[in-house]
Order: sequence, then structure tokens, then C-alpha cells
Amino acid sequence: MPYHLTHANHLPTPLLFSHTTGSITPLSNSSLLLSIANFTSPSNDFILDLASSASGDEDKLPTRHLHRLTDWSSKHIAGGLDAISVEELWTTGAEEWPVHSWVLLPPGFKNDSKAAYPLAFFVHGGPQGAWEDTWSTRWNPALFATRGYVVVAVNPTGSTGYGQEFCDRIKENWGGAPFKDLLASYQAALKEFPQVSARVAEYRALDRGQ
Repeated sequence: MPYHLTHANHLPTPLLFSHTTGSITPLSNSSLLLSIANFTSPSNDFILDLASSASGDEDKLPTRHLHRLTDWSSKHIAGGLDAISVEELWTTGAEEWPVHSWVLLPPGFKNDSKAAYPLAFFVHGGPQGAWEDTWSTRWNPALFATRGYVVVAVNPTGSTGYGQEFCDRIKENWGGAPFKDLLASYQAALKEFPQVSARVAEYRALDRGQ
């Protein structure tokens, strides 16, 4: 994610607030070339116009100043992932730390007591890593969702992106706090989405050995 620093003794702030940004290349003093991906789209190239932010909030560049250059995959995906709903779930994990999960709901998800869906429970490896709102050619949450699964991708203790202390807590603690976080997130998902079928609502460690 690109950040900018407006003046000394001021915290850097994100230029973009959604999806996953990479391959950032300065084109000039006022523009950046970057790639952006998300759960339902592989990377595409954009130009971020920094000069256009002068009249707005100095700490946040509106997304209307993001100019798309490429559309590599839409003709291949053909809108097949557009009906997926992406949500976020927070729960209290080990030692009262907040734990974040991504939840992808399948197309046509019905929020009623008669509906039943299988659960795909994603556990990332690393262990210092994270599930992010990005495209994956290995374990792709969106593709599971298209097959009718409710996907829960948990970022337990040791995950990156939630502060250095949270990341470092994995040290000599692989089977402790992370397991408690996963269990708490699993239970929270079942409570939040009772449509998940009890018959198949079980842990699925989909990323063993990463």
C-alpha cells in the first residue's frame, strides 16, 4: 500500500484504503504507476494522480484520482465472481486481542434459517503472514465461494498487518494463542452465519505447509 508524508512529525497515511497494492513505480513528482488486486480480480495497472489531491483532505487521496490502464482478466472471468459478497468479521481472541477474518459469501447467499451452506475455513501458513484482499493462484477464496461455500479466512496471532506486537506474539507460541484465535473465529462465524451447515462446519486447514 502506498503512503505519503505531508510534513515532518506527522504520521504517514495511506493513499488508498482498499484492496492490495503492489509494484509501485514513481512516474513523476505527482503520479505513481501501481498494480491493484482484490479477491475477485487479478492485478491491473493504474495511475495514481497525486497532484489532484491538493484541493482535498491532505491525508487521504480520493479514489476518483485513480486512473485504470489495464483490464487483463475480465474477458476470462466474465463477471463470474461479481456476485460474491466480501465481508469482515472481528472477534475477541486469545488474551482479549481482536482478531480479524475475511468472509466471502457465495452468489445468491440467502440470509434465512432454511438455507444451508458448507464452510471452507482457511488457515494461512507462514506463520507470519496474512489473508489479504487480493488474488491468489494457490488458495483462491473467491473460487471456493463460487462453488457455494461460505469462506472464512482468519488472521490469527502472528498475522502481519495488525501491528508489530500482534505479529511477534507468534514467537514460541505456535500452538497457543493462534489456535485459540482460530477456534474463537470459527465459533463467531457459526454464530454470525447460522446458515452454515452443521454437518460440514468443520476446520479445513487449506494451507498446510505453506
